[in-house]
Amino acid sequence: MAAVVVAETLADFLCNGDQKSKLLLGYQTETEIILLAYAELPSATDLEEKRQKLNFLLPGGVSVVGIALLASEENVDYSKYGKYFNNLDRQKVFIYLEKGASKSIKAAELVSQDNTATTVDFDIVSVDLLSRFVIGCCKCDIPVSFTVDGKGAWKDSLTAEIEKLADSILSNRTVFHLQSSQKLLSVSGCKGLPDDATYADLASCIEEEEEEGINTRSKMKQKVAKLKEVLQFDVYTDLNIAGYNDTLPTCSPVISYNTEPVKTVKLVLHVHAVSLFQNKTLVSELVVTMSEAIKNQLLAMKQCICDYSKGDKFILPEVYHFQPMELSTLFNVIFPWNVRDDQLEKERRLLHQCLCLPADRPLFRRANKYRFPVEGQDGSYLRNVHLNCPKSKVSGGKQYTVRGNYTYHHYMQDRFDDNKWGCAYRSLQTLVSWFKLQGYTERDIPTHREIQQTLVDIGDKEPSFVGSRKWIGSMEVSFVLDTLLEVQSKILNVSSGGDLASKGRELAQHFTTQGTPIMIGGGVLAHTILGVDYNEVTGDINFLILDPHYTGAEDLKTIIDKGWCGWKDANFWEKNAHYNLCMPQRPKVL
Repeated sequence: MAAVVVAETLADFLCNGDQKSKLLLGYQTETEIILLAYAELPSATDLEEKRQKLNFLLPGGVSVVGIALLASEENVDYSKYGKYFNNLDRQKVFIYLEKGASKSIKAAELVSQDNTATTVDFDIVSVDLLSRFVIGCCKCDIPVSFTVDGKGAWKDSLTAEIEKLADSILSNRTVFHLQSSQKLLSVSGCKGLPDDATYADLASCIEEEEEEGINTRSKMKQKVAKLKEVLQFDVYTDLNIAGYNDTLPTCSPVISYNTEPVKTVKLVLHVHAVSLFQNKTLVSELVVTMSEAIKNQLLAMKQCICDYSKGDKFILPEVYHFQPMELSTLFNVIFPWNVRDDQLEKERRLLHQCLCLPADRPLFRRANKYRFPVEGQDGSYLRNVHLNCPKSKVSGGKQYTVRGNYTYHHYMQDRFDDNKWGCAYRSLQTLVSWFKLQGYTERDIPTHREIQQTLVDIGDKEPSFVGSRKWIGSMEVSFVLDTLLEVQSKILNVSSGGDLASKGRELAQHFTTQGTPIMIGGGVLAHTILGVDYNEVTGDINFLILDPHYTGAEDLKTIIDKGWCGWKDANFWEKNAHYNLCMPQRPKVL
């Protein structure tokens, strides 16, 4: 019997959402069903259309594995739900949600092919379940040619060509080359490994290759760690997908006139499909899963070209991957190239609706895209450094932390000496980076001079303030956020550092509802609060502090080991200093 695993965040959203039945999306093996996300339950009239859109969104390996129903539903006829599942020979999980004030998962049942149900325990975990998987990334450039007749008709020709490519991808002639190794994978397996080899066997084999070619064991472990996190594949087929003509354009089509009135359009599709798998996944199954992911992405690209091309102007599709913070899987989204985010609100709204996500925050703007670990940091700034901090030691506490991405800004960055006066400016830059990386703004992080000029422009400072080394505080930070980003802030006044410990409930509420980093100024120092660990019963509290006073290089180990980012108890604050907290309020926009 398979076990059912669900993330705490997903369970909360299921129970506290709109209390409607939903599709459950997840990863299924013989021993467990891991619930990663959910989607709206389509009606019979639009089932096929919604099913296709969902297939385009899901990474390889993830599918509809069950349905969440209200607990009030009794004597469920499981057979009527069979139409929602692609794989009918596997067990499906039905979760029942308690209706009313309790808002909890009441029970879970596994339903077999013959529609018999078995009650099963479910395990609610606090970790991000995406971390349980290896991500397989398949990148390749695929040339596609189709004809346009004298009347401007071309969609049938494009559809036929894309379907031909998709069929070729699914053939047994497709080969995946694992970057950073010499391994070639196909549906028949991998040379040098048995037919029933798993990914774990493949990883062990590559570890041996690394060990032979690298002198120091530490370097070998570092490379293997990356390998286990994200795998990069090149793709080869009999259509010479990876060996396309390099002279083909990558951002615009070539139209070559053959015989009047027919003309040929040539495009290069930049495929970047992702799949999820585990150590016990068979290599042959891994190849099939990745092939299916590429096929679905090609079909999604075809749909994007058809929807946005007009006349003889053909738009190229662009691939993005997203992981909305409420969910535990990646999603593949195709946007038309060179079309601004503000022109894609309708498409984003449909995505939110399909995945039952709140429509008051941007989750699918380009700035929200998922950054793969192998892509490194943005420029010279470290990202989300608090994720590497040791755990807080509050007994019985619950952690409430920043929700989303940010970059760490501190003294002496950008070849600019602001030591001993620029801490609030740096904290403000961290706040702005959060809004930028969540897709609320497209503006660059403001420099110290731009911050000063903004305060002069609104009449808060005299012109001589620009270019000076004068401090700013929480109120000035709120003015700049309002002026540059149209972000309102709540100002919390605390008479002394000793009183900050009594603000645990308010801070927990802020990180729950807003999720933004907080700038705090007191005395001559400014810091950024990224979260609190708070015990409501005892009042014990620790603060997750990002310190802008650090002057060193972007060395994550030093920053964590020396406490420049970490949990601090209430004694961290000066007892006799007055503090103001700038708590940015997240705009309710899509």
